Amino acid sequence: MQTAVLSESIETVDLETRLLIVDDDPGIRELTAAFLVDHGYVVDVAEDAAAMRTALVRHAYGLIVLDVMMPGEDGLSV
Repeated sequence: MQTAVLSESIETVDLETRLLIVDDDPGIRELTAAFLVDHGYVVDVAEDAAAMRTALVRHAYGLIVLDVMMPGEDGLSV
């Protein structure tokens, strides 16, 4: 039964959903963002928790991909 729900949700995914990538590594951040943009998503990036909070004030996000091991305020404490 879960498989039917999963395939149904995949078929109805909104590719205009805005996503946020939060990672202190610019290579990972940009590579992940480029992949998602190539697949039709609208993607913003942030290099740390402070930049993420600024982005959250500006937009609502359907998904945030958050690095757990960032220096300073890590992804778990965010």
